[in-house]
Amino acid sequence: MKFSIVASALTLGLATAAPAADAQHWPGLCLSKPEADAYIQKFIGVFGRTDPNARQTGEKILADDFMEYSNSIRSLQDLPVGNLPMLVQLMTDRRQLDPNGNSIAAASKEEWLGGVLNAPQTKGINTIATYVTDCNKIIWFWNFKGVGSSQYPVRGFNLFTTSRKNGQIQTDRLDIEFDSISWGRDSGLKVSNFIPATSPHKE
Repeated sequence: MKFSIVASALTLGLATAAPAADAQHWPGLCLSKPEADAYIQKFIGVFGRTDPNARQTGEKILADDFMEYSNSIRSLQDLPVGNLPMLVQLMTDRRQLDPNGNSIAAASKEEWLGGVLNAPQTKGINTIATYVTDCNKIIWFWNFKGVGSSQYPVRGFNLFTTSRKNGQIQTDRLDIEFDSISWGRDSGLKVSNFIPATSPHKE
């Protein structure tokens, strides 16, 4: 159920970074919007397993030192999430957190591919928007309509931090956050109807 997305909301000032020249032919320059769109299509093929060569494609588009970070995934797994109080962090398996206390959802490319390719297939993957920012980062805003029972649509963001290797765009780091309650309910998890006193929706 690993997969790859960002915790922060998009701002009105977010703009697509434009390369000074054709980035495809000049490695080291900023990603272009067409490159980002093409990369996301490859990623969808791997994550949704619509690519008949999903593993081989995944090996190409993920860096050898790839890592995935997600509080949403770890909360679904009932595991501690990052940026915890220091005392709790000291009691947490350090393999679950990076040096900055961020939640590690997949510690390697092989772990991510193994999780995705052996999990129930996710269908109904729709792209809402794709953006390029900070020259080498792709923000993918998505909606999944085919998670588990498909009762609840799931929205989320993936933030891909990329680099170029021999002309191939690869993701070094993937941050993902999404509607974990909707995902959990689609997957058969029970959710309490309890509304805490501090909830803005409590009457």
